Amino acid sequence: MRRLQGILYAGLAALAFACEHNPEVNLDEVRQLQEQGRFAETILPLERLLDESPDDHELNRLYGVALLSTGQPAPAIWPLQKAAQSPNGSLEDALNHGRAHFEGGSAEEAQAVANELVERSPELLEARMLRIGINKKLSDHEAALEDLEFILSHRPEDTRAHLQRAEMLLLLDRPDEAEEAVDFAEQVLADSMDAEGSLGRFCAFDATLIFERGGGEQVEQAMKIWQRCLEEYPANPLVVSKAINFLDAHGERDAATQALRNAADIPGSPVSFRVGFAQRLAALGEHEEAEKYFTEATSQP
Repeated sequence: MRRLQGILYAGLAALAFACEHNPEVNLDEVRQLQEQGRFAETILPLERLLDESPDDHELNRLYGVALLSTGQPAPAIWPLQKAAQSPNGSLEDALNHGRAHFEGGSAEEAQAVANELVERSPELLEARMLRIGINKKLSDHEAALEDLEFILSHRPEDTRAHLQRAEMLLLLDRPDEAEEAVDFAEQVLADSMDAEGSLGRFCAFDATLIFERGGGEQVEQAMKIWQRCLEEYPANPLVVSKAINFLDAHGERDAATQALRNAADIPGSPVSFRVGFAQRLAALGEHEEAEKYFTEATSQP
């Protein structure tokens, strides 16, 4: 296990080294790099610039966004807070500050930021979407449902919001309404161009609804639907994660492991599949194969 950890840390260090950029880059070049999506290369130059001007609004904003965009939400909280509280702070700065708290800090702090943001700008739907995720994490499903209803009143074609509404209804133990919401979302989807990204979610809802409606008697039927979902959407993060949770919960650990292996082996699939599969292998004592997947994961961008 220590060897695995050493390889993982070495891989991460190599990745950080690969992202390192000339710290003498000026502010214009930083802006250009971020416009190109090369956020990691701007971190060192921004740290140098912030040493000289620690209260500069734009520098704090750019630095916080760079950290947030490279998977470092916790250290992004402070510069984004400074940017949001600056006289030049914008709604976008406040939104990023809330996201940083949500992803790397306290859900309660994130909720406070989101509440203030919605109060300042009730029509800012992105703030309500952020608050939905926060309230879901805090198990305040009624509050999440209220924001979803608001979003759908302004954006009735939003398939994702319809599906989230169905999920909230299911969590509130209202399966009949959840099923109606899914049926309506399918009608909306039929007229949209977002079918490819949402069909996996419908499949997951079918399996969940079957189980929730029938309890233990429907386990076998739900199991068949999850297997079909995995065959049709083997690299869909929602399908894979929920299917694995279901399979593990019902004693099908081999099937869950195979589903994660299949996802990890698909070219171009999210790196999280490889990390998750490596961790699962390590827990099963398969250290040599786990090492292989850890190495693959840390070599990806």
